[in-house]
Amino acid sequence: MRKRKATKRVLSLALALMLMLALVPMTATVGAADDFEIVDGVLVKYNGAGGAVVIPDGVTEISDAFRGCENLTSVTIGNSVIKIGEYAFTVCENLTSVTMGNSVTSIGMCAFIGCTSLLSVNIPNSVVSIGEYAFGYFFYDGFTKIEGFTINGVAGSEAEKYAKANDIKFVAGAGDSTPTTPATPKVGDKLGDVLHTDIKAYINGNAIPSYNINGSTAVVVEDLEYYGFNLKWDGTARTISVVSYDKTKTVKPLEVSASTGATGSVAFPHVYTDIIAYIDGNEVVSYNINGKTCIIIDDLDAYGKVTWDGAARTINFTAG
Repeated sequence: MRKRKATKRVLSLALALMLMLALVPMTATVGAADDFEIVDGVLVKYNGAGGAVVIPDGVTEISDAFRGCENLTSVTIGNSVIKIGEYAFTVCENLTSVTMGNSVTSIGMCAFIGCTSLLSVNIPNSVVSIGEYAFGYFFYDGFTKIEGFTINGVAGSEAEKYAKANDIKFVAGAGDSTPTTPATPKVGDKLGDVLHTDIKAYINGNAIPSYNINGSTAVVVEDLEYYGFNLKWDGTARTISVVSYDKTKTVKPLEVSASTGATGSVAFPHVYTDIIAYIDGNEVVSYNINGKTCIIIDDLDAYGKVTWDGAARTINFTAG
């Protein structure tokens, strides 16, 4: 009976998350005036351009104000905030640093789910409640852990209990001091692993080599040139840009090798790179795999539509 109830609970969480993700905007809304909408101490909406954000003094609660804010890179939550609500920072894919004050007592369910660039967090001893899947997870055909995620906190705290319950690495000794921003990695430092996958990727129906990184399907930027895209490399600025899609360009699909490992097993690492990738003038998350720059295939939606077929286990970009 308990197992049946637990299963129903997970299914209801999954349904709630899928409904929430359906409402996630593709980019953060840029505000012309105030970046924050605050009602009776509750931050209900963020209208800023992202980057490094400091929560204003006087805010006591953060609702789902930052969901889908893909340009958010760091957030500092001051000592006035008591509660971080459910889905507060859902799918902030570029968020790498979270600093929490010592007044936070509650962190809601799925508060930071889908923050795939956030690899560690310091949780103060003031926190007495952490909801399910609050940290260290993304959702892709189910709740999946972010590889290498670490929680820092006080031994015996709610943070340690959450880490143990979710089989997440825990480092004791963070204390109640204000967390510090992790050091910037150096070029070549390992950031995570690329996994073997049974998912096949296509560009306008033509197969393209792809990789699984944190549950997302990635493709090599340079490979896109064989599928109708025009690229630009700037060696001085260290940038590679997808500048346009040309329907008249001759397509020369690459050979796609079958995966040699079990689905979900480690294929090879991906490392930190100083190369910045752009699609249609907008910076996107990029990875370095075996010396090649990769991007998530979903980010190609600037030039068309990306569709997922769960039954066939395929993801396809179709030019608009």
